[in-house]
Amino acid sequence: MSSRCLEATWMLPYGQDLASPALETGAVPARIRKRRVKCDEGYPRCQRCRVSGHECQFDNHPSIEQAALGAFINYTPGLSQPQLATHPDADRQELHALTFFHERSVPEIPGQTYSELWAGYLLPMAQQEPAIRHAMVALGKLHEGYLNSSLDNEYALRQYGKAISLITRLDTSGPGAFDIALASCVLFAAIETITGHPKSSVMHVLSGMKILRQGRCHGDGFIPRDQLAGLFDRTVCQALEIGDVETLSQTPSPQGFPIPDTFNSTREAIRFLEAFQYFTLRLFQDAAMIPDSTMSVEEKMALLAPTLKKSQALAGEWMAACERFLASETTKDHPAHLILKIMMEATYIQLNAPRECDFDQFTGRFKQITDWAEMYLHRTTTKRSTAERPQMSDADKQTSPPSSTSPVGTSSASTTPSDKEKTVHRDRKLLPKPEAAMSPTFTMASGVVPHLYMVTARCRDPVVRRQGLRLLRASNRREGLWDSQLTARVAERVMLIEEQNARCILGLEDDEPLTNCFQIPLRARITVTGTQFGQNREGTVTYASRDTSAPEIQMTEKIYW
Repeated sequence: MSSRCLEATWMLPYGQDLASPALETGAVPARIRKRRVKCDEGYPRCQRCRVSGHECQFDNHPSIEQAALGAFINYTPGLSQPQLATHPDADRQELHALTFFHERSVPEIPGQTYSELWAGYLLPMAQQEPAIRHAMVALGKLHEGYLNSSLDNEYALRQYGKAISLITRLDTSGPGAFDIALASCVLFAAIETITGHPKSSVMHVLSGMKILRQGRCHGDGFIPRDQLAGLFDRTVCQALEIGDVETLSQTPSPQGFPIPDTFNSTREAIRFLEAFQYFTLRLFQDAAMIPDSTMSVEEKMALLAPTLKKSQALAGEWMAACERFLASETTKDHPAHLILKIMMEATYIQLNAPRECDFDQFTGRFKQITDWAEMYLHRTTTKRSTAERPQMSDADKQTSPPSSTSPVGTSSASTTPSDKEKTVHRDRKLLPKPEAAMSPTFTMASGVVPHLYMVTARCRDPVVRRQGLRLLRASNRREGLWDSQLTARVAERVMLIEEQNARCILGLEDDEPLTNCFQIPLRARITVTGTQFGQNREGTVTYASRDTSAPEIQMTEKIYW
């Protein structure tokens, strides 16, 4: 479903005058209180009185809205219908979706880093803003369908349409316009992501960044602006990491930031890393856009040297702060700590491998990333039954590579399901047993997928990179714009092309296995230089040779999901 961006000029911060006059004198009905039975505090009639035909006679106690607000924020999973008090006009289907959103979506989608934003700020807004409520219903229904592998999204998309319709008619001069618009950007981006429309998701994020810039002169609102900025920066980073260069021209230049001596939590450490990643990616992208085509590789590297030095210094400060924090922790293998350690290893590798072949010296660190990622996946996800497991990956099937995997530039092919059936590989002795498929997981938080992709695409050790590919195939995760199944297809494509190129260069037979990373020379290596998302569930991936001393050869493939 295509999205519409929010590009109006939003005016005021979220106000405090949200109470309805009709609710100001509300309280638990006297009849219910005297009977000492549970009341859902619905207004103008509670559920029990509605069923029994009695009239609710409210005493003068604190307002229903205040009680509902507390119940909404302090929602306890497991209650059968906790939102009747806060959404008395919602039908059964909406209540089901809202209950699922409260119990499953809020703990899982934002992850640990931004759970406070979703639980403490977005949820209360749904009580007063129908657009936010409809968006939450849509996201809850879509999340439930995603976890259950259901493709029936008609009801959810109707709710999404209602939310969009209300947002486009939003009174920009009314109280809370900025916060309503920003909250809708967050929810709409998540909806587009879970439905497999990354381009639309990025558009909503860019709209949110624009609204933040426009709203600075109006001061802080109801939602903490720093949390919104961090969440938006993370999505932009994901787009830049994947190769969506179109996003770059629409994002603001980053500002410098100090890094503390230590962190108080993994949440704080990850937020600083996300800010650092956005800062670094923009610096490199801006510097890379300056050189013209006449510059030599040495001149380009010299131009990027100050940026690299600055990034390495900031990364060193961040890693030192992380090490001090982890040293003070007692549970070293907590899932949040595993994610942080994976990020530390990946950051170290990326900033200490300015040239492509430098990655070959970090095989041990790549192996450490895959080991920690495997531990994290086993501790945070459940296994599917045998009947639900997907087919093995193309590399695991051990058949011969298609003709399109010849050396870079000799042919161009489309990575479609039919092509996948033909893709093969014969390094039988190096492949471990396929991992059992895991249950689907959807989150907008940083996770393991981009790091497993880095292992598979940049580590040329045949055993380690296949371990990374195996975990990508089995994990069945969507972490923001990073989808493990789609990422595995691209990573496997890179691996098969490189290894076939290496066999051609070394004069090896197609079924002769490679045993180490040094058998893949620079001119056999390729990289993903760009990814362009389509409006629907399709896109293009551009590959190019890594050997900058030779004429650049590119190939572009269509990819579908």
